[in-house]
This record gives sequence, structure tokens and C-alpha cells, in this order.
Amino acid sequence: MHYLDIAGVQTMMARRTQETVYLVDVRTQAEFSAGHIPGFRWFPGGQAVQRSDEVAMVHNCPIVFTCDRLARATITASWYRQMGFRDVYVVQGGTEAWAASGQPLEAGLTEAPPYGIAAARKQVQLLENRCSCSHHKFSRP
Repeated sequence: MHYLDIAGVQTMMARRTQETVYLVDVRTQAEFSAGHIPGFRWFPGGQAVQRSDEVAMVHNCPIVFTCDRLARATITASWYRQMGFRDVYVVQGGTEAWAASGQPLEAGLTEAPPYGIAAARKQVQLLENRCSCSHHKFSRP
């Protein structure tokens, strides 16, 4: 696993415009709601490990973990490395270091959509919108 300073976190955030980068805050809901780094999603540490397919739907993409300082994010990142994720990062000093450097925090629960979801939704075509029980009324012999 790798540790990112504030500039490294900003670089990862900028990469999200071009590729999938997962930003995950592993603190408690109360801590996250009180103030978190913009763009980070909330998954408490244990749940982030148990629900890794929800946290990182696209495998082999960078995953950046943060907590208040370092411990919980490092433990979660270590589990991800053991599960075979290669591109795993931890915010050095966590959310406290981010705020201390003068960077903004967001409050409340937020849900950042995965990169590329808007484009994927535009490609969906609805072919049939009736239940199968009514299909026989409208089908040709």
C-alpha cells in the first residue's frame, strides 16, 4: 500500500475525471457526517472489507482510504491488499491532515456516482415495458 500526502490526494481526485478512482472514508457515520473530504464515500472499515464488491465495483482501479488520522484506513487498506487489490492508498494523516492544510470539508452523507455511470445510462435501451402476463395479448401469431 502507498501513502498519499495532500497533493497526492488532489492528484487522485483529479484523475476521477478520466478514470475510475475509489475514494473511501472508513470512519463512523457520525464522524463522516460531521465533515469529510469532498468526493469520498462512506463505508465504515469493517463493512468496507465485507462489502468490497460494492466499494470497488471495477477491480484494479486505484482505491484511496481515509479515516481521522491513519489507523483505520491503514487496517482497511491492508485487508484490501491481502484480498488482491494492487492499487491501494491511504491518506497520510487522514481527514485531520486534509483540514489542517486548509482544504475544505463537506458535511452530511453524500453519494458520488461511479465514473462513467452517466454515459452508461445513456446507452441503455428499453425494449419491453409490459409484464410478461400481458405479452400474449399483443404478440403476433
